[in-house]
Amino acid sequence: MDNSLKEKGMRLVFLLAACASIIAVALICIFIFGNGVPAIHEIGFVRFLTGVNWEPSKDVYEILPMIIGSIYVTAGAIIIGVPVGILCATFMARFCNDRLHRLLKPAIDLLAGIPSIVYGFFGLTDFKRISVLKPIVGNFDLLVIDNFLLEQAVFITDAVAVSWKIQGNCRIQKASH
Repeated sequence: MDNSLKEKGMRLVFLLAACASIIAVALICIFIFGNGVPAIHEIGFVRFLTGVNWEPSKDVYEILPMIIGSIYVTAGAIIIGVPVGILCATFMARFCNDRLHRLLKPAIDLLAGIPSIVYGFFGLTDFKRISVLKPIVGNFDLLVIDNFLLEQAVFITDAVAVSWKIQGNCRIQKASH
């Protein structure tokens, strides 16, 4: 089979896959807005955003506590996750010996390849059962999951940046152990 024909065939496969993805996202948006807009219109947009009750059994949908909770969890994840991610990336790029680097790098890449929805599902199902701090700190488990996701993003981004900086600058040498 000719390489040009294979190339055209694969382009068609990828085009169809991309179109299917776009159509799926569009249908999801249509469904969400089709059902959500009339409900928000009935409740009132301001009341929907500023109300403090969420009782679907009584047709009460107000999301302020969810918005505030998301802000708290995100802020906590940033406060904890960014420094940890930067320090880990710096360690891996600057101080980590080659043997440990060969062990850690594939593990981090593997964790980065797992979609965030998988971590979220794990957090909502399994982590809630093992969270012993729940009575003390409330939704601590959500903070842990957000931190895990954020640390991956920061770590990978910084690892690439720090490695590039170290490799590009001849005056900085990797520490040997």
